[in-house]
Formats: sequence, C-alpha cells, structure tokens
Amino acid sequence: MSTINKCDVPEDSLLDTYATELNAYADCYYCELQGRVSLEAYINAFYKTPLFKLERFLLKLFASASSTDQDVVALASNQSNYFALWKLTERTETQILLNAGRTSSWLSIHPQEKGTRLYFGSAVTAKFHKQNGKTEMGFLFSALLGFHDLYSRALLWSAKRRLT
Repeated sequence: MSTINKCDVPEDSLLDTYATELNAYADCYYCELQGRVSLEAYINAFYKTPLFKLERFLLKLFASASSTDQDVVALASNQSNYFALWKLTERTETQILLNAGRTSSWLSIHPQEKGTRLYFGSAVTAKFHKQNGKTEMGFLFSALLGFHDLYSRALLWSAKRRLT
C-alpha cells in the first residue's frame, strides 16, 4: 500500500473543524488516480469494497446497524442521509462528512491535472469526564490507533483498486 500517503487534514475540508478542535483526533490519507472520478463513484467504490463489507457485517452483528449495497447507492447518489451507523453531517460536490457519535468519516475528491486525488479521513472527539472535568480519548482509542492507521490505508487502497 505504498501508494497511500498520510497527510495533514486540508484546511478547506469538511474534516478541518475536527482537526483544529482541541482534544479531537483527526487523520487524513490520500492517493492519486489516473482519470476523473466523481464523488458518487468514490463513495460507491469505498463502501462496497470487500474490506468495508466485512465492517458492514460486523456492524450488523454487533451494533444492529445493517446496510446493503442499495444503501450505499442511495448515499452516493444523495438520495439518503443515513448509512449503517452514520448520519450525513455535510456534503458538497467534492466531499462528504458522516458522523456516528464521537466518530466521523470523510471522503473527498480533488481533480488534478491528469487525474483525481482521493482523500479519506476520520475524526474522533474526546470524551468529557464529569468527575474530573477533563476530556480524553481513552485507553481503547490509544490501543487501537495503530490498527486504525493500517485499516484506513487498506480501505483507501481497496477503493482505489475498485476504481482502476
């Protein structure tokens, strides 16, 4: 997956609010593709990869949040604001931001001279503890961060593969 790069969250992105928010974690990955890719095609490719279908199965099994390929099509074509656990937060011609509780997921396309740059990012807001008045990410978040990095790269690589 050497073609997947980690980067700072772009300042003009829908994910930027999380990246600049105090005590929030945000990450961003990108890859380059030859040719033009629409946001609709990217959403369809991303959420229909075998890897993400496994996540969809686990969400159905453990969170009672089922989703189908038809649900992906509805989200991609802007006919639905919901997908599995996620709810649409905001959408533009080139970006979509989904939220599920403390986590957000962002997909974006950026046309380049000879292709398209695909972005994928995530954000997790810190949890506030009333007892001590502090916000923190928590042990589980820290423990899973390495896995999240690999998984994010694999998801973007899989979407890129579906689009080429």
